[in-house]
Amino acid sequence: MVLLLLLWKTECKLCLRFEQHDRPYYELSTAKIKSLGFKFKTIQEMFDDCITSLVAQGHLSIP
Repeated sequence: MVLLLLLWKTECKLCLRFEQHDRPYYELSTAKIKSLGFKFKTIQEMFDDCITSLVAQGHLSIP
């Protein structure tokens, strides 16, 4: 009985996630900007730049 209740609650949450809403839906495509030569940074590069910036601004110190 408890297992069925847990499964129902889990499925109920999933149903709410995909429920239709009365609001605009937007999609983003990076194809055009990539075709113009823009290169996106990797997550690793973004974190490295963030840490470097925080150190340069004095918010973080590296031992």
